[in-house]
Amino acid sequence: MTKKVFALDTKPGIQRDGTIFDKEFYTDGRWVRFQKFGGDLARPRKMGGYRQIIDNLAGPSRGVFVVVRSQYNNVYSGYNDGLQVLPVNNNGVGAGLQDYSFGGPILTVSIVDGGSGYTNATYTNVPLTYSTSGTGIGARATVVVSGGAITSVTITGGGVRYVKSDLLSAADANLGGGGGSGLLLQVATIDSPFVASDLNSWQFDTFTDTVGYQDNLLLAHPSQDLQDIDNETNTRLLCGPLSGTVLWAAGLFAVDSCVVTNASTTVTLATLNQRIAAGQRVKGYGIPADTFVESIVATTITLNNQATASSTTTLTFDNEVSISGGVVTLHPYVFVYGNDGLIQNCSAGDIDDWVS
Repeated sequence: MTKKVFALDTKPGIQRDGTIFDKEFYTDGRWVRFQKFGGDLARPRKMGGYRQIIDNLAGPSRGVFVVVRSQYNNVYSGYNDGLQVLPVNNNGVGAGLQDYSFGGPILTVSIVDGGSGYTNATYTNVPLTYSTSGTGIGARATVVVSGGAITSVTITGGGVRYVKSDLLSAADANLGGGGGSGLLLQVATIDSPFVASDLNSWQFDTFTDTVGYQDNLLLAHPSQDLQDIDNETNTRLLCGPLSGTVLWAAGLFAVDSCVVTNASTTVTLATLNQRIAAGQRVKGYGIPADTFVESIVATTITLNNQATASSTTTLTFDNEVSISGGVVTLHPYVFVYGNDGLIQNCSAGDIDDWVS
């Protein structure tokens, strides 16, 4: 018997607009794959198709990145207002969506509890410590005690890597040593390295920091080139441990035990520090606005402005790693680039060293 050939009068694809009559497409279907071998006996075999893992990602997503870890694959999704991570196991089961926070120098704090028993006075250059735990270091403040309680706290050195709502305190020894206790502060505002924008388009990589953090880091850069690849707006390169959910500015670091002298442009370090170089922005107690490193010889730094107070304090130094292009890791280096031809890299194994 002669075989008959029947032409299919349907077009590829599935039309899902709710109608079922007078159309050239199928109305439903099933994902299948054909066996590679078998010739004329090859048959379509059912596939599992797609399975939803989560339905509440913020979005739309403007950059997705996957990092393979021992038990889970971390799926990172950047959007206009922030960054989220979803750990997914090998069975495709998510372990719960987590929002990232962004850390930076403290701008202001609020007094949750002024405590009691403190010695009345005004104290300067007071180190702030965590009442619990956190990622920040190096913050200093002027603290006013009246009636045995703290009544005012003014940040004079913002430190680095603090997150909004962090809970802080200060040692009684730095507040007169009169036996006071109970002070509780909350970070109200920070100088955030992240700028929310409808133009944000995220780029990611990873980096093993073997010098400073000694940890595996996530690198993220929210460039504002979603609509225009030639957008020249510079934004900070962000970094943070893969094991955490906090990102901060790469190249911004704190140095303790810096000796600052009133009316002098000289700062003396306790030890040699290869991360410090001319051109870096400097902030801290007794340091005027718009102060930069002019030169450094051994442990002696020369600034462009005179200090306004004498102290031994924590200063922050900022390489201001801010670009319009993106980031790529070529271990043991991180390279950043801009649309103006800028190419810059950190030193081997140190995300905060961009000068040595």
